[in-house]
Amino acid sequence: LLVWPESAYPFALPRNGTADFDPSRPYRIRRGFESPLIFGAITHDTVARDLPPYNSALLLAGEELIARFDKVFLLVFGEYIPLGESLPWLASLMPPAAGSFRPGEEMVTFPLVHDGSVYRVGPMICYEDILPSFGRELGAMRPHLLVNVTNDAWFGDTAEPWQHMALSVFRAVEVRTDLVRAVNTGVSSIIGADGAVLNETYAVDPDINPRGTDGFVGEVALLEGGNTVYMKVGDLFGWLCAIFTLFLWLVWPRVGRSKPQKSKR
Repeated sequence: LLVWPESAYPFALPRNGTADFDPSRPYRIRRGFESPLIFGAITHDTVARDLPPYNSALLLAGEELIARFDKVFLLVFGEYIPLGESLPWLASLMPPAAGSFRPGEEMVTFPLVHDGSVYRVGPMICYEDILPSFGRELGAMRPHLLVNVTNDAWFGDTAEPWQHMALSVFRAVEVRTDLVRAVNTGVSSIIGADGAVLNETYAVDPDINPRGTDGFVGEVALLEGGNTVYMKVGDLFGWLCAIFTLFLWLVWPRVGRSKPQKSKR
């Protein structure tokens, strides 16, 4: 399985497309490899062309585009403008780079055929791998592998790409399955189901060092996830701890003061 980052494909793809382009076309995706490929691309509606596009991840197997996931949680100002539909004039106040995408409506898993068996791959785009609620909903679909495609070029060689990867570790642990991250400027990584970072690249600033991201080859365990306590109860333990802390802080002192004092003789 090959994994390319978010926005890796430089052309917008039609949402009704079902196959790769002819080898003679410059838009051809598969060149020089045969493995299944998960990659990020912009997809657009060929009928309602005036509607905003989607930020998507697609699975190319053989010559066919067999699965697509549209990013559900868009990045504020980067991918959508709050109240932009109700107040269109807000767009004139935003920087030219402020995107306008449509959010996806559902989570999906990609079918990956390996050694005659079909495994479920759970796709995530960009910051979706730092959202516990998103990971829990995706984990309920019992993925055998999590895949995140990300564009962190916004931040260059700063602490952000490393923080992003560190936060994604929790999704692998919560779902209890391996996580593969493909990030255009780094940090690409493989994270084990136990939270161990098994492989990683580096982070670069494309304005200072406009080099292509190095890739690496690694092995992952196709372990069916979603069978953890966290998947079943979510943040219940955290909420119980918060309630207990508030009880000790606000209620318990009042209980102690309200006890009747014994008279001394």
